[in-house]
Amino acid sequence: YVEEVLDAARDKRGRSLSKVTLTEAKRMLSRFAEAMGELRDIASFDRRTISQFLEGFPPRASNQYRTRLRHLFRHAVARGLLEANPVDGTIERAEVIQRQRLTKELFDSIRERAEPWFQRVLDLALYSLQRREDLTLLQTSDWVDGRLLVAQKKVERHLAGRLRISPGTKLL
Repeated sequence: YVEEVLDAARDKRGRSLSKVTLTEAKRMLSRFAEAMGELRDIASFDRRTISQFLEGFPPRASNQYRTRLRHLFRHAVARGLLEANPVDGTIERAEVIQRQRLTKELFDSIRERAEPWFQRVLDLALYSLQRREDLTLLQTSDWVDGRLLVAQKKVERHLAGRLRISPGTKLL
């Protein structure tokens, strides 16, 4: 499945899956195989086994595994290895998102207790309004002609998110 299907998989627009998506999918399938026993016959899986496996994860991770396993077993059904997909009928779990806005006062109290290098990162995050991933990928070579050049990873495939940010005196 990994070599024939997953590595050749495409998204809804016909593009190959990103390296990060493939790596995560392979990690999930490897963990599933390890938990179930790698030499187990695929026809031996039933809904109860899948459901018990999924219950071992928090809701978000459970839903992600459920989606990945649904694809795996759908392929097995198409190949005639199973009559029905054992993932169908399992319940998608409700994910509770507990994000809260960070007030300026709370931000300042966190910054106040942080080490100097992290204070600088917090200042850069607040000033540039960039995602964590984009901040972690910044390098000193990204400073060109007094401006910070940012290529946002989340939207780079759309050829968007290329920014030139002029820093204030606090960031210099």
